[in-house]
Amino acid sequence: MKKLSLLLLVVGFLSSGFAQDASVFEQYKIPTYEYKYLDVYGTDFLHYVSQAGNSRMYMNFGGNFSYVNQSPMMSWGIMDNLNYNSDSKGSPTGDATSTMTNTLQANARKYIMDDEPRGVFAYGTAGLAYSKTTDVDATKMLPLEVGAGYGRVTEERSVAQAIVVLKELGADASNENVLKLADIISKSNSGYYANMYKDDAAIMYYKDIASVTGKAEDAVKVQRILGGGIYQISTRWFGWAVMGGYRNPDMVADPSNSGGIRLGGQYAMPMDMDKQFFGWAWYSMDLNDNPVNNFNLGASFSIDHTYLWASMAKFEFTQYMPDIGDSKADWSLSARSDYFVLNQMSLYGQLEMANREATTGVKDTGTDFRIGGRYIIDLH
Repeated sequence: MKKLSLLLLVVGFLSSGFAQDASVFEQYKIPTYEYKYLDVYGTDFLHYVSQAGNSRMYMNFGGNFSYVNQSPMMSWGIMDNLNYNSDSKGSPTGDATSTMTNTLQANARKYIMDDEPRGVFAYGTAGLAYSKTTDVDATKMLPLEVGAGYGRVTEERSVAQAIVVLKELGADASNENVLKLADIISKSNSGYYANMYKDDAAIMYYKDIASVTGKAEDAVKVQRILGGGIYQISTRWFGWAVMGGYRNPDMVADPSNSGGIRLGGQYAMPMDMDKQFFGWAWYSMDLNDNPVNNFNLGASFSIDHTYLWASMAKFEFTQYMPDIGDSKADWSLSARSDYFVLNQMSLYGQLEMANREATTGVKDTGTDFRIGGRYIIDLH
């Protein structure tokens, strides 16, 4: 109970204070941009887990590559994760183990009928995963999903950056100026300045920014804010979408798996100039014999304290409903904070409480505490 009270106190601190008008996110047009970055991390400088009288120590490091492309009629992305970890008691006999995994995943959403800011769209996700534990290799497909939906959840990273630049420089942060500056940042992310001005791209970019901020002498600070790693992990989302489709966990390894139908929705709303709410709900109907249907819902709340410090709280709940047997549930509640000690390097702490009886068979609630670091390389 004390642990839960502590975690709820942390979550309450992160979510306190909704005051300023966030209507600027609704006013901003759907931006066209692309970005790519490499995130090199040492997740578990310290990862100590205690549950049901047992304890275990982990070490972990790896990297993430992300590419995202968004336009009014289509958005798509590619993500690759390479990870290595060691476990002090990973084997059934309690011996240490080590594991390397590589996961590649792609997703796309194509708008068939454009009714900006919403529309009818088709979507799909697919991927592959490779792992090696001790001397055992394994390769499998990630869940394949195809479907259709209506609505739009738009990423508005450039609006968040514009707000911070104007506030940090003490400039006029009216909605009009935020939208002007966000448009300049979005044009840069889409390659406009590089294509138009070639070698003078950076000069013209910061000149246009200064025309909005009125602070030409602060170009170095603007560069630090816009180039900071905080905006690779913290962004703004706006809108809603409902969708449904067919999902199969691995039709290659198990051709007999009939997969299932998944229906759900997403809702995203900036709660303030520097705060974000994101919620989702999914219902999955299993098409196999002896089906196990499930219902998943969750919500996250994030806040950018400064352009160097961001935090997030998250709750997730999944109810599993088998055709035969008792219904069981998994839940988790977590809080995390990242602080950039350098422009691209952050240290973070994460605390999670979870009960995953449905998927692990362990009835006790566990506590997971991590301290780690990451270095983000902007490849734009």
